[in-house]
Amino acid sequence: MLLECKCLTVDQNNCPIFPKTGSYNDDVINVHLICHSHDDLGWIINVDEYFSRLRPELIPASVEHIYNTVLIELERDPQKKFSFAETGFLTRWIESHDKKDYKRFQKLVANGQIELIGGGWVQPDEAASHYIEIIDQYTLGLRKLNESYGECGRPKVAWQIDPFGHSREHANIAVGIGYEALFFARMHYLEHEQRLKNKSLEFVWSTSDDFKENQILTGQFYRGDYGPPPGYCFDIMCADEPIVDAPQLQGYNIDHKSIEM
Repeated sequence: MLLECKCLTVDQNNCPIFPKTGSYNDDVINVHLICHSHDDLGWIINVDEYFSRLRPELIPASVEHIYNTVLIELERDPQKKFSFAETGFLTRWIESHDKKDYKRFQKLVANGQIELIGGGWVQPDEAASHYIEIIDQYTLGLRKLNESYGECGRPKVAWQIDPFGHSREHANIAVGIGYEALFFARMHYLEHEQRLKNKSLEFVWSTSDDFKENQILTGQFYRGDYGPPPGYCFDIMCADEPIVDAPQLQGYNIDHKSIEM
């Protein structure tokens, strides 16, 4: 049975609206860092090897541990939120864990701490895939999310941060699915440089010549890839210094890390 969505602010479907949190200063640029998952559903190693960290000598990734540890942190601090993509991995996690863990995840979706993005079984290739295959894989992923989380699990954002190139037709499909926005990371470096200069990394994409109303808010990541800003990589494969936000501890650095950004 699906949990009822309970949050201070909900939409017409009684699903949480993610509120603005934190303090703001009009004298500086306020930057929002979005914590999210990204692992390939098969690349150098296969799906199960990524999920269970079976080949650490090739790729030290463990998607299962991402799910497990994020759940612990979100339950510990209700102010924290996380975004998950790739329904194929999420389905593997659900099927390999007990009902207790499933209910924990369900509750975090219902209260707005977990936002499901992308929604497809994978992030689809946009160049070589026929549009029927793109629609089919979205159908599979979105059906799985609907079965598990109902309306509160419906993604509102198309999340294409790793495909090498982007097609107008995929953006048009995203409009047809009902997504409110499309975000991606990869773009030709010359176009990325130009968009940085003229401040047009965010734009409204007109996706159809036949249907002029088909438009979607589109954003391209600042760095030109899906990695974090320099100095803020805390992945197992990174060597950046951690953020220490407790003043009584050695290495306290939250002030200068904020200014550094």
